[in-house]
Amino acid sequence: MGRDSLFPFIAERIQVIWDGIYQAMRRFFLMLSWWPFLLSALMPFVSDGLARRKVKQSNFDFSSPLAHRYSFFALLGILYLLLVGLTFPFPLPPQAMPVACLAIALAVNVYLAHTQKIV
Repeated sequence: MGRDSLFPFIAERIQVIWDGIYQAMRRFFLMLSWWPFLLSALMPFVSDGLARRKVKQSNFDFSSPLAHRYSFFALLGILYLLLVGLTFPFPLPPQAMPVACLAIALAVNVYLAHTQKIV
């Protein structure tokens, strides 16, 4: 009864779902291969952000809550785009992941540099 019309359609839809899962797993493992670059990019940015925070603490400089909040939102936005990027139906350019790693490092730098001083 459904051998010619319904069952091939269902089989094709199931194959599309599995292809999407396969593509998401490939992109996830490609992102995992960029972790060493992210860590090597984060180290100088974190140390610079903490040093700038200490300088601001010592000479009573202003820590901008606006820059602090926007850098946090930028960090969340980049991480959200990376998560959603696993399921994009179009190919991603190869430069997307290194640019995202550097953007994450910059957002963390600004976030740490503008963290309010603790009394």
